[in-house]
Amino acid sequence: MSSRKRILGLDLDGTLIDAERRQVELVEYLLSARGERLAAPADFWAKKREGAATVEALVAAGFDSALAADVAGRWREQIEDHVWLRRDEWLPGAREMLVQIRSLGVGIAVLTARGDPRALAEQVGWLRLNGLADIVHVVPPRHAVEEKAGMLSALGAAGFIGDSESDYQAALRAGVPFVAVSTGQRSARFLARAGVPLIAHSLAEAVHRLGMA
Repeated sequence: MSSRKRILGLDLDGTLIDAERRQVELVEYLLSARGERLAAPADFWAKKREGAATVEALVAAGFDSALAADVAGRWREQIEDHVWLRRDEWLPGAREMLVQIRSLGVGIAVLTARGDPRALAEQVGWLRLNGLADIVHVVPPRHAVEEKAGMLSALGAAGFIGDSESDYQAALRAGVPFVAVSTGQRSARFLARAGVPLIAHSLAEAVHRLGMA
């Protein structure tokens, strides 16, 4: 009698791919169109990793609230445009880790919160993710916790790895073991403050802590 294939759930942005360049360069572009400059891009990104929204990180960088709100609004409108999505790259070792997981007979389900499924499908193609994942499932950002939890439950996932507090909440709702990676949208310090008990510094470490490889 064959046993059911184990499924590992994985977030995309910040877990498998690095979205820092896309997020920061779009802000820099929008500011430059208004004759402004982001003096310290690394500080801006650090603020976001500590939980700040784009508008809050811009105000912290010294921009007035009206300009910050305008830039943040345009940022939300354009963040999934294919021009900016092309800035995303695999995080170091992530693609190789997926190959290893698959070689062990573990199924991979990528669950990501995106507003434009067609743009995601294009990105999945150029990242060649379709050949590594059994499922790539997009959920609406406003309902990411509920939708990811439902998908994890439906799949009977053996574990879930993500980079945010919302990923942790989804795993809790689904009753699925969770390990956070500090490679993406949230720092290890922020994740710890949010109550996430298991935090890894790489995808490989997270996979091993779940006993999936």
